Amino acid sequence: MADAGTVGVWVNITPPVSLDFNSPKDNYGTQTIGSSPVAPRTLYVGTCYQGIWKSTDGGDHWTKVNTGTNGSNLDTGRNWSLAVDPTNPDVVYTVSGYGAGQGLWKSSNGGKDWAQVFSQSELQSYTADVYSVTIDPADHLHLLVAFHSGFNFMPDAGLAESKNGGQSWTWIAPQPWGAGHYAFFITSTTWLVTTQGAGLWRTTNSGTSWTKVSADSMQHGGNQLYRSKTGALYVGGLHQLQRSTDQGEHWSQVGPVTADGYNAVVGDGTVLYAQPANTGAAQQKNTYFTSAETDGLTWVAFNQQQFTDGPMAMVFDAQNRVVYSSNWGAGVWRLATGH
Repeated sequence: MADAGTVGVWVNITPPVSLDFNSPKDNYGTQTIGSSPVAPRTLYVGTCYQGIWKSTDGGDHWTKVNTGTNGSNLDTGRNWSLAVDPTNPDVVYTVSGYGAGQGLWKSSNGGKDWAQVFSQSELQSYTADVYSVTIDPADHLHLLVAFHSGFNFMPDAGLAESKNGGQSWTWIAPQPWGAGHYAFFITSTTWLVTTQGAGLWRTTNSGTSWTKVSADSMQHGGNQLYRSKTGALYVGGLHQLQRSTDQGEHWSQVGPVTADGYNAVVGDGTVLYAQPANTGAAQQKNTYFTSAETDGLTWVAFNQQQFTDGPMAMVFDAQNRVVYSSNWGAGVWRLATGH
């Protein structure tokens, strides 16, 4: 592989897209980032109104890939959520937030051609406004989708679950958690929902019943769940990160307090990484903060590099020991960890 950069230094690898908020209008820059462990140097980055960009060499070069069937739908909105099949890097799911082609889109040929996976009746009966899509780490055909708007024009939204890669769906009834939430797999049947105003909710029976497990909500704009090598779980939060050591049954706040909140957290097996972030523009420049995966309670500044915004999403390439970070209007960055 090409040199990922000096170990311990973040390198700017932003695709050739505009990061100017006014061009295109209301442009929040680079959104989510995803990869597959079977091809970790193949990266997909979602943007605001500028489509899906792909690299096959760890960010050294980028190509806009949504150029085939239905691909133009992804240029009309914000690709704020994206999931890559862990067994096949050519299979990708994404959304077109606020766009003309809302819903959940799937590509089976590396991001060129796209198909809508929800039926028209499902889009009309529930909502087309998808917020997050997540793949079960234990089953690449098992998907969870959460929503940005309520079902059938009501305040609350539920979830959609597929066990066959989006061919058919089970719709999970809304709870009193509003809309604008992310859903994550803790196990195939134990799920976590992080909301933007109603705390964290957990089910152990695939959505049949729910328990509120934290009063602390997620930061607006996105969230990420990371499972450390100790088994501790981490998610982003409104002012701090949240941490659980019992499979999500109880949560506590960790990390530096910030008015900007945290969207993303990831680890490399040795060190955890996070940075305050805010939708579009952070209130102040920040460094990344780190903690030992064996700790998770004590967080320190990683180095002296400062960024105008933190990550909406991060991924880790375990094969090459590289962290990738997509930082809203601050672009996409790469870190060779050396661990």
